[in-house]
Amino acid sequence: VYKRQVLLLLDDTASMEGRWPALTSNLQTAFNNLVTSNPTTDFAFGVSRLEDYGGFNKPYTLNQPIYRASAPGFQRLLEQALARS
Repeated sequence: VYKRQVLLLLDDTASMEGRWPALTSNLQTAFNNLVTSNPTTDFAFGVSRLEDYGGFNKPYTLNQPIYRASAPGFQRLLEQALARS
């Protein structure tokens, strides 16, 4: 079994306004396709966001630590991490 960890750093600044719904939908589909098309690979995914902060960009916000895709509730965790809040 191969092990792969993937951490996404997403741009959530004002310049991405309006693009977020399509991005999150496409990412969820991409994650699912990656996992199902590579059954001998143990994937783990994490999500971080770069956001606007008082006129300056803060380095990033960790929205989801790296969790194994096979972990119970992973899909719910991924949806929550991709939610803009």
